[in-house]
Amino acid sequence: KMVNHKMMQSFEKWLEWSENQGREERVMKRFLSKWRLKSAVSCMLTWREYTNTRLKLKRIVRRATVDKRGKMLDAALRTWKHFVYSFDTTKLQHASEELNDIIVRLENDVDEKDETIKALRS
Repeated sequence: KMVNHKMMQSFEKWLEWSENQGREERVMKRFLSKWRLKSAVSCMLTWREYTNTRLKLKRIVRRATVDKRGKMLDAALRTWKHFVYSFDTTKLQHASEELNDIIVRLENDVDEKDETIKALRS
């Protein structure tokens, strides 16, 4: 019985040792593979930092330009609103009559020029 007990203890110790060896071997392989890929990992980390910085800067610029564009659009709409509210119908009618007078005058000038051209050709 004593011998069997000692053999069982020895066997259990050997099993524990072999499991530790397997674990240590896996840890060593992982370490070596990481060590071999150290330059690639370093490159990837640098690339990730570069892209994150670039995205942050892009967001800042986009936010600045959108804010500026929004402010300009808001100012334009406010100006148009002010123009529409301050412009009454009598001014509009007067401006329309002035434009009609200009159009009639220009049409008369064109007719006169056409007659002059016809007279010069004949």
